[in-house]
Formats: sequence, C-alpha cells, structure tokens
Amino acid sequence: MKRTLTAAMLLGAGISGASAQQLQMAGSDTLFEMMNDPIDGVLAQCPAADAFIDYVGGGSSTGENNMRADAAELAPMSRFLNAAACADNPDNDSGCYLHSLDGLAVAAVESAGENCNALRWDGAMALPSGGSYTFENWRTVLRIVYGGISSQAASITGHNPCLPAGPSRSPIAEKDCGSEVRRTLINTWSNMFQGGCVNGACTELKHAFRRDDASGTTDTFLELLALPNVSATVAPFCNGNEIEDNDPVRRACTGNGFANGEQVCKRNIPAGGVPTATTEGLGVVLPVLTPQVNAFAGASQLCANVAVGGSFGDVGVPFGTTSCPDGTGVRGGNCRWPKRQGSAAGTGFNCINGRNNLPLGLPSGTFDGRVYNLTLRNAAGQTLTYQRRNTNGTIANRPMTAA
Repeated sequence: MKRTLTAAMLLGAGISGASAQQLQMAGSDTLFEMMNDPIDGVLAQCPAADAFIDYVGGGSSTGENNMRADAAELAPMSRFLNAAACADNPDNDSGCYLHSLDGLAVAAVESAGENCNALRWDGAMALPSGGSYTFENWRTVLRIVYGGISSQAASITGHNPCLPAGPSRSPIAEKDCGSEVRRTLINTWSNMFQGGCVNGACTELKHAFRRDDASGTTDTFLELLALPNVSATVAPFCNGNEIEDNDPVRRACTGNGFANGEQVCKRNIPAGGVPTATTEGLGVVLPVLTPQVNAFAGASQLCANVAVGGSFGDVGVPFGTTSCPDGTGVRGGNCRWPKRQGSAAGTGFNCINGRNNLPLGLPSGTFDGRVYNLTLRNAAGQTLTYQRRNTNGTIANRPMTAA
C-alpha cells in the first residue's frame, strides 16, 4: 500500500505493456485538473501510465477507502490519511509525499464604507424574542451558517488550533437549521462580522456554497468546524446531502434565468413575499457538485421562448411521481416539459428554461419556470445521469436532479 507518486509512475511503466485495460484511479476532486491536464498534468508526464490510467476523482475519502480495501495502491488526496486508515496495518510499508497544501479561504469583496473585516469571534447578538446570543469562537459563525449548530462546547472554545487533531465533533442531534439564532444571524449581514457593516448594502446572506460530500475539502472543513462527519445516515449541512436543497431558510430566486440571475428555482414563489417552504425559492446553503462524467452535453441552449406559451412536449417521469412541475397531475407517466422552438416531436428537451416560459393555459406568475431546470434532460427527454462514487467507495448512477 505504498501511497507515493513515485510508486504510481513506476507501476505505470512496469505494466503498461502487459495490459491495455483502462484503470480508474480515485482521489481528490481538487487535484482533478492537476492529474488530468493533457500537457502539464501528472499523468501526462508519464505517457506509459497515462495510456491506461483514468483519473476519475471522486474525493479524497473515496481514494483512501480504495486503498484500505486493497483496490488501489495509491491515491492523490487533499488531506492527510485519517487515523483509521493509518491503523489498518501498522506493519504495512505505507507512506505519503506532501507536495502541496489544500487551502480553505474566507474572502469578502472590499468596498469603501462597508467596514466588514473578519468573521466575528465575540460579542452578543440580540434576538427578536428578547434574548441574546454570545459568540465565543471564530468557528461559531460558520458552524451556525453551514450546520445549524450554535453550541459553544468547551472542546471548541478552548481548542488550540495549532494542535494536529481537531476539536471534538458536535453531535448531529444539535443540528437546528431553522433556529432563531441562525435566522437572526444570516438575515442581517452585519451580524456575521466583527466590524459589522455601516451602509445599506449590508442586508442578508443570500447563499453559502459548499463542496460535495466525498470531497477531501469537505472533510477538512467539517473537522475544522467540529461538525459531524458525512455518512450514509448523517447529513451535517443544512441543505442535506450533496444533491438536496432542504435548507429551511429560503431566498427568492433572482433575475429571469435566461439573461440574468439564477438558472434554477423551486416552484412556488409567493408574490411580493419571502419564500418559507423547501418547495419555494432556493436554500441559503447550496452544494457545488462536480460530476466525474460529462452529463451536460447539449444542455446549453435556451428553451423556445421566455414568455408563456413556448414549445412544450411530453416526457416520462419516474414511477410513483404524482405531480408535475406545473402543478398538474402526471398523465400516463408523462409531464409537459419545455423544449427548443422548431424541434421535432419528442426531441429538443435539452435546453434551459426561463422564469416566465410556462405551458399554454397558465398565466405568468403561476410558478417559476426555472423549476424545470432542476432536472437535466437529453434531447429525447430522458433524465441525464452521472457516475458518482459514494462515501463508502461504491459507484452509483445518479440522476441529474436538484441541479
């Protein structure tokens, strides 16, 4: 189980002539381009290895799990081996080469008059109920925003960040993404920063983006914040797992989806109101997922029109689906779906729909037409899928939904 880049190149040179089989190597998504760049990538520096190794990424945890299961001899990782991996076989001749450090950064736009500096680490925040919440650690704001956990355990507030091990993790039972503390914090931008904000641009936090579940960056992020680990039964982020949008704090979708603003939106947006249910708007915490197979081919064109009455056709929906995006019931296993103008019958569904492009008979404002973009389809209307390695190392074909 030698986990070294040198071993990888020697292995490639030694057996490339014996087999033409393409081998899949898993590891950090952060290092995907560094491994695969056709000119400067690691594999490109050794053509004998590049000819039969396909670096698919999938996350540091996936690569580590493959090594633990003896399915791989090495894995590029954006974090160090965890304790369980190092304890698998203490007599095993394993090791690592540290070639770079994976970095996490919190950045803000610097503009005159806003006076927002660092995330706050102390002070009290008044709550609408009449109480207050006191900040005691630099981790607190991010713990509340991303994980809905507002506890100030001694293991967190007193932890020395220079120690190699992170603070003790908070239990998932403390997760409350709809709490008064979280809503108060993210609904007023100045609450999150030590220096506050002093102008009218400091309103609410719109979105907080995070990496996918299997990413080594996600592992590091959760460890630094003492949030629970991702598992098959535990989803520590407020949105849920990597393809869910279940944050109870919702934001209205901006723009019209074809010339400006966001290209996806949940169905029901109350006129002039603030979205409240998970079927409305978009959540504050949203995942950024990088599939390992290009599932977006052809999905770059606009649908027929950006007004009511564009071109629509029938597409099949999964068994058990009872309601279509337009609010009508499923008919014969099909729903009406937008497509490109002039497309032949049963084709042209690989397009991006605008906010107001709705089927005939439904007036503008009935719902947000960008709800169709949450499910990516090919030209024939079939739901696109992508291969994704689960956190336990298995590979699954997942539909491109909640995009």
